[in-house]
Amino acid sequence: MSKLYAYAVSRALLFALPLFCLSVSLSFSAEWFGTGFLVGTLPIVVTNHHVAAGAKQIEMTFRDGRTAKGKVLRLDRRNDLALIGFVKPPQVLARFTIAPSDAVKPGQEVYVMGYPLPGDLGNRLSITKGIIASTVGIDEDNRHFRVTAQMNPGNTGGPLLDTKGRVIGVVYAGLNAVRSLILQGHVPEGTNFAIKSSLLWSMVADFGEDAPQDAGLPDLTGDKIFAAYRDAVVLVRASDKPEKPKRTEEAEQPSLETGFDARNAATPVRTDTREATEWARKSRDNIAKGNWAGAIRAASAAIALDPGLSGPYADRCFAYY
Repeated sequence: MSKLYAYAVSRALLFALPLFCLSVSLSFSAEWFGTGFLVGTLPIVVTNHHVAAGAKQIEMTFRDGRTAKGKVLRLDRRNDLALIGFVKPPQVLARFTIAPSDAVKPGQEVYVMGYPLPGDLGNRLSITKGIIASTVGIDEDNRHFRVTAQMNPGNTGGPLLDTKGRVIGVVYAGLNAVRSLILQGHVPEGTNFAIKSSLLWSMVADFGEDAPQDAGLPDLTGDKIFAAYRDAVVLVRASDKPEKPKRTEEAEQPSLETGFDARNAATPVRTDTREATEWARKSRDNIAKGNWAGAIRAASAAIALDPGLSGPYADRCFAYY
């Protein structure tokens, strides 16, 4: 290969590849993967915005092989966060708690759990260890941690944990090795980033989650953390292919409880425009009050009672964002 040809190829790659692998879980097909984890008593699943956004189908797989369908509850594009609810909640034995991220210091040991390279590594849950290299990200962004724990495509959306097993961040990106090699002549190592838990807390608070705790819990080794929380981490499979429509008698009704078991919501299948209009009014009232969770529940009820009403769809979309 001539020097001129090599230079031309390197410059093409330089501009074709992004500086950051923000979409480390995405592929160019209609299906992509990431990691999610359960928090709170609802429970809800936390992942990245770029994992959940644009998905028409979401399926979550537990370590033991159980699967559950999910529905997006809230998206935060700016901070790359998303909350997913279960259409039909499975039995869950483990959930994470959230710790304050403002107490985290450089040099502190941390762990990352997730599903790196799904398919290539057999969809096995893994855990890696590292430290907090910095309490700011690129360009001094104080929303992020820079961490040294090893991560791969598929880890995105997974939990960043302290030595007590509490969530202090959400994994979201790593430096692009190929572009760094072309631009700077070396491959970066241990340069990955996580979103601080303070930003996550501001989202889950609307769904009844308790405030972040900083109780005097004992420190745990990595194997103990893995054993305690392995059932609280899920593989998230998202697809932009619409789900095949079901017959009316088999279709799952939208849940009034932020995306959970629709059958417990006792939502009638019949069309009831009068009652649906009343729920639509309640949805608009909740939006005016800033009660987003209430607006989502009311709009979902209106849609379930009369799918022909257009207003509740817009209300629910607005409340999600």
